[in-house]
Amino acid sequence: MAERGSVQYQSKGETTEWEDILIKKGIVEKDDVLRGKGFDPDEQRLEEAIGKAREAEVERLNARTIEDDMAEASLEELDELEDELADDGMLEKYRAQRVAEMKAKAAAAKFGELFEISKADWVREVTDASKSVCVVAHLYEDGIVECRVMEAALRSIASKFREVKFVKIRSQQAVENWPEANLPTLFIYRDGELAKQLIRIDALGGKQMKADDLEWYLASQGIVETEMDENPARAKGRGANSIKMRRGVKSAGRRGSDDDDDDDDGDY
Repeated sequence: MAERGSVQYQSKGETTEWEDILIKKGIVEKDDVLRGKGFDPDEQRLEEAIGKAREAEVERLNARTIEDDMAEASLEELDELEDELADDGMLEKYRAQRVAEMKAKAAAAKFGELFEISKADWVREVTDASKSVCVVAHLYEDGIVECRVMEAALRSIASKFREVKFVKIRSQQAVENWPEANLPTLFIYRDGELAKQLIRIDALGGKQMKADDLEWYLASQGIVETEMDENPARAKGRGANSIKMRRGVKSAGRRGSDDDDDDDDGDY
């Protein structure tokens, strides 16, 4: 074996220890080494790795469909795909999905609680806000048991249905000389206007009212979508409650009810 500097050279017909390892691992052929093809094993391994990576990326891209791209695309990216698609229905499906996700995210960031407001806040927090979301305003006063019952139920409902805005305000700030006999009162606003009001909670079980009783009522008015199939008052053996869904309509947040005579409609 000849030695020149720090580099070792093998005589013809011999292989180095490094070449033996490469041969054993199947990276090179011994005959090629002995014939002295003069390749650099490290460079060849690098080229092979790059080639395999490219092949894997091509396979991944070929396996993806346009639907895969749309499922992950933003609204702006979906708009850019519009000219490339023949199926407008698919585009609208994912566009609607993105919009719904954005609305849900915005609602989750803003609501989920029962917010206290003052008279000065009413127009902004209730009237104007109801042009984009449904707003439920609770009129209350301290010292009234039914108001505390309503507040506890509203806090539970607000955390469950984050797309609806729930606020509370002292009755005398909301409406001057509002009778305590009318408390608790719910004002339900849609599209910038009062859509419904609930006076007292007698029809929902009075002092025994629970969150699911209130949920059922709000679902009957189209405010929330409930998964309950029947009036919880019946399920709890309290008898027929006067707040019920329209006949033949599943409790999925449909507006209106057959019998809500205990509710007084009015303008605020």
